[in-house]
Amino acid sequence: MNGNRPGWLPLLITLLTLAFLLVPIAMIFPLAFSTNSYLSFPPQGFSLKWMRAILQDSQWLQAIGLSFTIALMSTLLAMVLALFAALALVRCRFVGKTLVYALIVLPMIVPNVIAVLTLFFFFSELALFNSFTRIVIGHALIALPIATIILSSTLQGMDYRLEQAAMSLGASHFNVLRRITLPLAAPGMFSAAIFSFLSSNSAGNRVHQTISGGERSGDP
Repeated sequence: MNGNRPGWLPLLITLLTLAFLLVPIAMIFPLAFSTNSYLSFPPQGFSLKWMRAILQDSQWLQAIGLSFTIALMSTLLAMVLALFAALALVRCRFVGKTLVYALIVLPMIVPNVIAVLTLFFFFSELALFNSFTRIVIGHALIALPIATIILSSTLQGMDYRLEQAAMSLGASHFNVLRRITLPLAAPGMFSAAIFSFLSSNSAGNRVHQTISGGERSGDP
């Protein structure tokens, strides 16, 4: 009965690893309520003045709203692209599948600086879209690899015979996708959306700064 349960040593290592990852992040939150005008830990006092300063500053609120909008739209775009890419990679057989998969995950392998510079020169030379659309596309490309990997793993774990049974009973591909594939893949899609949103707010900020920098310097 207990043969599949992990021992105390793996459990201890797991807890220590989680603590190593989470404690530095948790230490940031008390600094937000510090009375100091500079970062110091532990805080010397408790105050809400920095929270009030942000909530009363229209520029901060506009920046937060813009960042949330960009992250949301880039997540939606990345999820749509990742879903169709995962369906093609998992459900279809075609020549060059490995190459297509490698190209999709390439932004995860290539350093962000190189990817961002490539996007900057691409949009600057072709003068495509406005600054907001460029940033959304750039963030979506950063989030696309991890979303595709998660959705591909989800689809591989699903029983394809359910989709085949539905199509044998006369269901169209769209109805199979809407009533069988998407509901079964919902947990994986939720996970992919979370990671896409988080990646848009981390590595995607470099895309924001570089792509929008061209317009501030007078580039198209």
